[in-house]
Amino acid sequence: MHISNKLLAACYLKIKPYIHCLPLRACRTKAVFFVLIIYYWDFTLNRIACRSHTCITPDLNKSNEQVTHFLETVFEIYSRYYRDGAHGRIRYFSLWSDNCGEQFKNKFHFGWGSEFLRKHYLSGIFFNFFAPGHGKGICDSEGGINKHAVAHAALHGTRLLSPWDLYQYLSTHGVCVMSRTANALHSPEERRFHYFYEGVFLNYHPIDLKIDRINCFHSFAISKNEPLTLYSRNTSCFCDSCKNGNFLACLDFEFHGPWHTNVLEIQQVHRAPNHIDLAVTMRAHLGELRTAFTRPYLIIFYENKTILRPTYALIQPAASINLATVRAHVLESFQPQLNYFNNTKVKIQKQGLCNIANHNCIKKHTQLIRFDKICCVCVGTTPAGSFVNAMRLVQADTTADFWVYDFKETYASLFEQYKQTRTNVFGNYELS
Repeated sequence: MHISNKLLAACYLKIKPYIHCLPLRACRTKAVFFVLIIYYWDFTLNRIACRSHTCITPDLNKSNEQVTHFLETVFEIYSRYYRDGAHGRIRYFSLWSDNCGEQFKNKFHFGWGSEFLRKHYLSGIFFNFFAPGHGKGICDSEGGINKHAVAHAALHGTRLLSPWDLYQYLSTHGVCVMSRTANALHSPEERRFHYFYEGVFLNYHPIDLKIDRINCFHSFAISKNEPLTLYSRNTSCFCDSCKNGNFLACLDFEFHGPWHTNVLEIQQVHRAPNHIDLAVTMRAHLGELRTAFTRPYLIIFYENKTILRPTYALIQPAASINLATVRAHVLESFQPQLNYFNNTKVKIQKQGLCNIANHNCIKKHTQLIRFDKICCVCVGTTPAGSFVNAMRLVQADTTADFWVYDFKETYASLFEQYKQTRTNVFGNYELS
């Protein structure tokens, strides 16, 4: 896949996704593997680099909302890479995939692309679909390598009882690229793995729109000049005009023919998901953290509708996890008099916490918190897949008696997810 110097300098990103359900008789578990092959400009090596990303989840829904969540997560990794290295921002986003109507080639995917282009200030976003029945590609190869690796490990005694076990095994043993073609242009030089919990994906389409004549075309594009117009043709064009989003000035018009256009009248769908099982999701999440994250961490849970500000609790690594509850210290807000839903700071006593259950002392003791009340776990995931504390110490507000913590800027999105989960499960905020 060739990219002109102009587009490389403009941070052109190409992705080839592949998604499949992975049933393994050897380890008796199922998981969805979503493979993305990323071609990007490596400023250290001063050349095109290729990297494989595999997203793993126990959610077997395989919907378009799952696909777009994967895409946004991986896109953000490279967006930070360019931004933090002072190399500008990604301006062009090109997606290659198969013709699966449920996951890629549908009106919801193109509507998402229009909103994604405006959200990230892209100059153009491109959707290219391979011809049906034309063999397999490198994404299929990466998926097969991952499947073979975990099946081989399970047959030789490695306990792989859950999708989380698959992720942990591959993150340790599947990152090395041993292929003789590793230096070829289209072969990954590095593998990365990402885990997504069940329940983090929307189970409904958040937008609705109408698009005609999707199946008969194989190339679609949206430009920043017309973010609500979808251009479509039967073949992909790589002339300078089309690559820059100037579709009407196509230099190969006689070969490709005219563009077909659709006006994207996107309607937002505002409704709660059919089912959010916090008890199952949060218990599984905290159970994994018990072995994968050995430091104290904070959670945010719902008390009642009159308390708008977030209520924090501190969980120790050895906390008792019961069938429906977990033991934690309920903490005071940094400014408890401010019942404001964006009041994110929390204070932790330096000497006043007791971790012994039913202990008769003057210190603050743990309480039982129900899993179905927990809306957020303040633990983030790094691009490499490791767990990290999402809170930072606020030195300016810390005193001799207590520490003050707030969200790290990198993981501020966790608090937005908390507010969304709270409103979806427990209803809208009731402002007095």
